Amino acid sequence: STAGRHVDHVADPIPAASLRTLRTGTLPATHGVIDLDPSDTESSDGAPPKCCGETSGASYGVWVSEVMLQQTQVAVVIPYWTRWMRRFPTLNDLAAAPLEEVNALWAGLGFYGRARRLHEGAKYVLAQHGGQLPSDVTALRKIPGVGPYTAGAIASIAFQQPAALVDGNVARVFARLRAMPAALGVAKSQRLMKRCWSLAEQLVDRTEPGVFNQALMELGATICTPSSPSCERCPLRFACRAFAARAAGPV
Repeated sequence: STAGRHVDHVADPIPAASLRTLRTGTLPATHGVIDLDPSDTESSDGAPPKCCGETSGASYGVWVSEVMLQQTQVAVVIPYWTRWMRRFPTLNDLAAAPLEEVNALWAGLGFYGRARRLHEGAKYVLAQHGGQLPSDVTALRKIPGVGPYTAGAIASIAFQQPAALVDGNVARVFARLRAMPAALGVAKSQRLMKRCWSLAEQLVDRTEPGVFNQALMELGATICTPSSPSCERCPLRFACRAFAARAAGPV
């Protein structure tokens, strides 16, 4: 348990109740893994698909969704992910496809290097791991195109490994939570990111890391937003130094 743990070398740990709120996934799900049958385009009630953790054979789908969600909003990603999973339902299918077809299916999402790296990564996993994604961060990091964030997302969400992750949303939450100096300037500074990764590694829940990580990303995406954050709705507000100082500005 992370309850009562001292983080970032400060004397005020994040309250256990606040961490439990994150662990239970009570925040709205607009990021993370797309829980959607590729044969469907929406849920039975017409609502957009929810995000979830591990389902049978979900690790490949987690990987694809996380790569697509980089620099792209989930509402845009959903139809692309659906078409992708219909055409390339397994990692082996993707590895066997010609790059031209992969790029054609990606057309419209932008940042085409993501599609190429997915294709290269699938070939690597097929050759090195028999088509099965490894579950630990160290092995995942060796896959072409898989950085620390994506490795942490796959390990924690698909395999429930206690792996940390930090994206722009998480960095913003941590920067405000600890009122880090970089929060008032360059948010992506190396020093800030190093401190954020240290916090993430200390805080990640050991029993439900996927739920915890997704909730943390949701906190940044929907409540602790770059401008006009909804501080009164934040489950961490009573442990947040920026909230206490009323200094939560754009990050």
